[in-house]
Amino acid sequence: MDDGHAPVTRLGPQGNLGIEKASALRGEIIDAFSRGGLIEFDFAGIVDLDLPCLQVIYAAHREARARDVQFRLVGRVNPRIAGRLKASGFITAIPETGAELEGCLLGWTREES
Repeated sequence: MDDGHAPVTRLGPQGNLGIEKASALRGEIIDAFSRGGLIEFDFAGIVDLDLPCLQVIYAAHREARARDVQFRLVGRVNPRIAGRLKASGFITAIPETGAELEGCLLGWTREES
């Protein structure tokens, strides 16, 4: 895990993350893993998030755990995204930040896996 000196890679996608962006998002995340260190996925610029991109984010989290690398969600979560995640059953509370989202995404914590 992060020893305090690991480099930080911040991924900051912008706009709508629909199915057409899932492959590119996956590529950015793979590239971030190749650099090593802490990976932060910043929600601040995301307006909407479709299931394929959410699956890519879940897969990145799972891969990070397998590699013993930190993969954090950061930034403000758009209320539209939070509302859709809650309506779809992925969360039970409405988060405002990436850190709060980590705490309420089903299957995100080690205990739920």
